[in-house]
Amino acid sequence: MLIPGLGCMANFAEFFNAGPTTGNYPTAGTGLDAAAGFCPVPTENGVVFMYAGVPLPTDPDACGATPCSPTVTLANPLNGSGFPNSTWHDAYPPSLFDTYSRVIDHGYWGGFAQDQWRITPKLTLNYGLRWDVETGLGQFVKNDYNQWQPRVGIAYSPDGKTVIRAGFGMFFDRQNLTFFFVPNTQKIVAGYQCGNQAPASIAAICSANGVLPQQFPNIMSNLGQASQGYQLLAFPGSQGAAAAAASIIQTGAYDSAFPGVSMAGTCGTTGACGIGMGGMDQNARNPYAEQASIEIDRQFGGGLAINLSYLFVGAHKLVRGNNLNIPCPAGTTKSGTPTDPTLLFPGGPPVWVPGWLNADGSLTPCDGTPTLGTGALAGLGPFFGGAAGSGLRTLSSGLEDYNNGVANANYHGGTVTVIERIKNFSMTANYTYSHSIDNGNFTTFINLPVNQFDYGAERSNSNQDLRHRFVANFTATGPENSFLRHFTLSSIITLQTGRPFTLFYGNDALGDVAAGATDRVGGAPVTPKCSSVDHCATMIPRNTYVGDRLYSGDFHLGRYFALTERMKLDISLDAFNLFNRPNVDEVTSVYGSPVFCGTTPTIPHQYKDSVSRANQAGAASTACPVGVIPVPGGSLAPTPAGAKVPFLFVPTNPNPNFGLPRTMLNPRQLQFAVKFSF
Repeated sequence: MLIPGLGCMANFAEFFNAGPTTGNYPTAGTGLDAAAGFCPVPTENGVVFMYAGVPLPTDPDACGATPCSPTVTLANPLNGSGFPNSTWHDAYPPSLFDTYSRVIDHGYWGGFAQDQWRITPKLTLNYGLRWDVETGLGQFVKNDYNQWQPRVGIAYSPDGKTVIRAGFGMFFDRQNLTFFFVPNTQKIVAGYQCGNQAPASIAAICSANGVLPQQFPNIMSNLGQASQGYQLLAFPGSQGAAAAAASIIQTGAYDSAFPGVSMAGTCGTTGACGIGMGGMDQNARNPYAEQASIEIDRQFGGGLAINLSYLFVGAHKLVRGNNLNIPCPAGTTKSGTPTDPTLLFPGGPPVWVPGWLNADGSLTPCDGTPTLGTGALAGLGPFFGGAAGSGLRTLSSGLEDYNNGVANANYHGGTVTVIERIKNFSMTANYTYSHSIDNGNFTTFINLPVNQFDYGAERSNSNQDLRHRFVANFTATGPENSFLRHFTLSSIITLQTGRPFTLFYGNDALGDVAAGATDRVGGAPVTPKCSSVDHCATMIPRNTYVGDRLYSGDFHLGRYFALTERMKLDISLDAFNLFNRPNVDEVTSVYGSPVFCGTTPTIPHQYKDSVSRANQAGAASTACPVGVIPVPGGSLAPTPAGAKVPFLFVPTNPNPNFGLPRTMLNPRQLQFAVKFSF
């Protein structure tokens, strides 16, 4: 199951608990209700996608003839007979191991050369070149033989108390094998979406409906497939993912959740609906970083030293997730022969709409300018409709998880360090000002782009962006000739600005399959920029809301007693967060409205600012724009023609919990210790 956060886990738990045969246990006082309130996809009962793996025959052509044709396999291979449903005993039979696993002959190879040149007694130059290659993943990505990594560094000391250092280097990373576990033995069933050497019966159905075989850039097909393997089945939340998952958990079998789902043909012709896959871009290069730094160290007197430094890190080709099965936004289209039937049934909704993925497996943006919202939704978009209003390009597929190296990140940081060393006292204090920017971080579902045609619009503050941070530590020991002898007092002081958070709408605004977990807030005062589908950004950027500052002081007081020459007693008291400041870890970032609210729409920027406080109080000045149809709690505003949902709910006021603490860091903690050494 794909569940975006603990709040949605609680939401699904409540849904499961309310089932007809699950006990309906009381939840009062457990905190479950409160936690469920933070789920951004409550209408989907916390589950945005549900996956299942279906083992396939070892021969890619085995299903090209009877008895596999025309329905290759059902999505319920165990069908309740593989293990006792009541106990889940042997839920993963050992006999299936070879079907789901395969050995990868994976290796790393590298070589380097380096040299040091002492140009003068005061100036030294270090330089080198490294080359790496990663092998054994050729079935999924091409071997990257271009991993040349030059590195250079200099050290210059104009006098005995000053040192200047600078350096630059390139550093290639290894592939994250997590992204290869799923596609390692992933296969495409013969006839899936009319491709992969479809059996004659399926090919005839596809040909009669004018359907072209669909190619996928992220999955091996035909005779290139592994002998072992499986195909994923995936259902989005809008198609009952939570109910299907609950059925499998309750019964231990697929037959109730997916009765008679075929994996061959297309949704409109054979009922092969809701199937998903995942994999890496075959042309993905290894991620790499460019790092540059310069620092100046200067000693003053006998124990004081000051260090000034600057660090730059530019990371490239970072992996992020995408959904290939994305439709063209409302107001756009693209030329080309359809890859699926036009209608789900005569006179019914479409099973296919133009989208990012073409029949030959290439990826191209759609043509035209997306239609943006008007009225209460002025400037919002792009809106997606999809096949039969699903938010998917074709109903024959669910989430087509496509991991490619399109993310980039930059870090700039300047640090001042002061070091003091005198008798009975030492101290180190650091202050760092930094800024971290990226256009995506990792492949979690909630990090899918709002508009997957426009990666550039995702460039914003990183989740790790922390502008100001001060850390100081000191240790003081008592003089030997005083009553303070053998005493030690030490401390770590941490002061830093707040973490960044993204302002989420908390529901499906744009209508693509990931919208419920990813859509942010738009409307005035955000200025929409939308000249084409691949240059269309109308929502507030990621990570623009700054959380609470962190102030923490940890202290240690100790004394030792020398009992004999070989025996010693240590007594200590440690205090963590001594001043018991309530440090907020996470805040609620679900705004609750698809557009910004207020008499003059205003964007909240940081924890406890005036806009956040007014929203929490439900002030009249925070009223949201009004749609054309009044409903309890707000109004409905129409979306452009062709959008998945014809109306969006706009509340009377934003979520009153927005900006309030979700989780807290530890309160004051005291620790007393006695240690006897001998």
